Amino acid sequence: MSRCGARSRACRVETRLDTSAGATASSAGVAKSGDAARRSACATLALWSIGLLGCGHAGPALEVFKTVPDFTLTASSGSPFQYSAQLKGKVWVADFMFTTCAGPCPRLSTQMRHVQAALSVLPQVRLVSFTVDPANDTPEVLAAYAKRYAADPARWFFLTGPPTTLQMLSMDTFMLSKVDAQMDHSTRIVLVDQQGRVRKYYATSEGFQIPDLVLDVKRLLKEQRALAAPPNSGRTQVSRSRRAAPFCAGHMRAQRALAAPPNSGRTQVSRSRRAAPSCAVQIQDRS
Repeated sequence: MSRCGARSRACRVETRLDTSAGATASSAGVAKSGDAARRSACATLALWSIGLLGCGHAGPALEVFKTVPDFTLTASSGSPFQYSAQLKGKVWVADFMFTTCAGPCPRLSTQMRHVQAALSVLPQVRLVSFTVDPANDTPEVLAAYAKRYAADPARWFFLTGPPTTLQMLSMDTFMLSKVDAQMDHSTRIVLVDQQGRVRKYYATSEGFQIPDLVLDVKRLLKEQRALAAPPNSGRTQVSRSRRAAPFCAGHMRAQRALAAPPNSGRTQVSRSRRAAPSCAVQIQDRS
């Protein structure tokens, strides 16, 4: 349900309750019952917005697949590349390719180049391209290939090494394809989180949407920040909620109004309108 829908529904509830109160109570009781109805409706709206909607739309959580084990390969620079030293604690994007591929690899590497550009505002994210042809793809060959696709050597790594290590990663960890003489590799791009867990696959041959990947990367970064943040309570937590979702401010005021001492007449109606403008309806003074 959208926020606008929630507001409309809550205000309809408020109006019905207020009308019912007017039909069954005396003029003094009407003001009191109408005030209770308004408080109840606004409290319900605050719960819908803050509790169910969470003051935002996070979407379903990303799945968790296998965890990448520590490995050591050779980068296109010729230097050893160890997972625990280079990638642990970082979000990274991976693919498998080989430099002499005349089929999907050029398209795949072009898409990785676009991913690199789209993630330029997130310099802590890494890209990794594993070769499935280690016999041919030496560090020098991979370096020339990386240059062709404008790879940033500080962020996008091209790796080669023992076939057994590449097989362990491609088949056993990422669950993609074998590394053998057939060169029949997967064209999917894989997203890995800070704990080395595979979180999502993207089929690049089926309308791959880079903005979707960027949003998923940001979600993983947000997950990590939430885990690292110390617990808070009271006013500090309320302030953080306001910064994260400013549209909830009206409902926060409504909650404070619920704790206010009871009043009646036009003064009470005015305070209710100021406290929760999203719940405001045309309420006639019944005092």
